[in-house]
Amino acid sequence: MIELDLRVLRSFIEIARSKSFTKAAARLNLSQPRLSVRMREFEASLGFAVFRRDARTVELTPEGAKLFDPIARCVAQADKTEAALHDAGAEFRQRLQIGASPLFSVERWQIMERFAVAHPEARPRIMIAPSPEIFAALRDGALDLGFTASQGAGDLERLTLWKSAYGLILKADSPLAAHSVIEPATLKGLMIETFPREAIAGLHADVTGLLRPFGVALVDMIEGCSEAIAHRVLRGDGIVLSPRWWRSPENAPTGIVHRMVRGIDETLDFDLVRSKKLQSPAARRLWAMLSAEAATH
Repeated sequence: MIELDLRVLRSFIEIARSKSFTKAAARLNLSQPRLSVRMREFEASLGFAVFRRDARTVELTPEGAKLFDPIARCVAQADKTEAALHDAGAEFRQRLQIGASPLFSVERWQIMERFAVAHPEARPRIMIAPSPEIFAALRDGALDLGFTASQGAGDLERLTLWKSAYGLILKADSPLAAHSVIEPATLKGLMIETFPREAIAGLHADVTGLLRPFGVALVDMIEGCSEAIAHRVLRGDGIVLSPRWWRSPENAPTGIVHRMVRGIDETLDFDLVRSKKLQSPAARRLWAMLSAEAATH
């Protein structure tokens, strides 16, 4: 059985087109003796000559002429395949598929803006989804990284960027905002939105056990993104038990405050999460950038 070597096939096509070993060798960036040896080995493997050589020119033998079209098609297809592989490699090098929790959006935007300045060649795409969906997509390889606000990463590798304490998100002019720490008894009869049980089961159980004896009505949060929470609170539609999603004072929403509730000591980690599967170079660069920043805090 004859093994197909693309270098040999390309050499055959180049010699046949240029009708010269010297010209073909120059185009292939080979020495003329090396090209001659390559063709003699090719002819030996076939058992017949493919070129007729004389002092002035090189011509295909009848057998070589029969091989020209199929070899030319093979080489052309190989070139297309190499181009496709190169494009796929370039796409993988630039790929940055990110899942993002709807919380901490302002901080996440700032992170991605810094990364874009440092690595403009990357092509990030962000999918907004609850943390459990992000974990599943990371395990399946559909995502490279995830910005998550949860404690359920399990087998995934986590880089904790910062921790955020739970408390009440209130309008700044609410009477409750006058207290630095709110006593649960002062919440009697109020309706408070919190994360659904399936989102963070342990926290939901702790909050329920603490507040329900005081007559607090707990309802599932309508939408868990920071912008939606701020809008509802500012509109006066409710009080929300949530982590403080702004990390720095300059990112705090106007007209909103965050107050701790005595007895609720839980924090939520804002993590960058990845699986142990193959990572794109862009994903590795973002992980390295945030690892270095986390180490300095």
